[in-house]
Amino acid sequence: MPDVALADVRFAVVDVETTGGSPSCAFLTEIGMAVYVGGRKVDDFDQLVDPGVPIPPFITELTGIGDETVAGAPAVSEVLPELCRHLAGCVLVGHNLPFDVSFLDAALLAHDHPPLDHHRVDTLVLARQLLHNRVPNFKLGTLAAALSLPNQPSHRALADVFATADLLHWQLDRLAEDGVRRLPQLLAMAGLRRQRHADTTTTMPPVSPLSFRPPGPRR
Repeated sequence: MPDVALADVRFAVVDVETTGGSPSCAFLTEIGMAVYVGGRKVDDFDQLVDPGVPIPPFITELTGIGDETVAGAPAVSEVLPELCRHLAGCVLVGHNLPFDVSFLDAALLAHDHPPLDHHRVDTLVLARQLLHNRVPNFKLGTLAAALSLPNQPSHRALADVFATADLLHWQLDRLAEDGVRRLPQLLAMAGLRRQRHADTTTTMPPVSPLSFRPPGPRR
């Protein structure tokens, strides 16, 4: 594991929209990603994907993505090589990251690519530790509202990426106050091991009381 200052880490925040809840029977409809270094966005990627199957009405109601939305969009096989180029050298970040990675890995494996092999940070895991008993739930929308984050999620990939990035940077600011400033420290607290389905984390040491102050501009 590289011993890198968090200010120098390339964090790739990812989010996907899908036709359902499991990659065993559902497919990608949208992939969003943005790369941040030192709190600044240096790259982004947003692509609708033709899932190759009809999109259920309840998904369209939730996300606004319907069959007509993805008409003419590329198949996932055309999107994956570019996505992997954007993710190279990054630490993956997501809110409930195993969900997003499970769909991306399923698509990669189905098209003869290796699964993602990146260090990973789940903002959901961090939120449960930093905001324990301070919010009614740990949904991204709830957290974005409670912390007055600049971006609010909308069940569209890139909007949710920006909201997750705001949450990540709020969390990093709080952790820095407690001396967490290097990548191995962060991964010990909220990292997911690089192998699929391994989502256990170590226990985080106590942190100082929270003020809910919103972060400054990040984009």
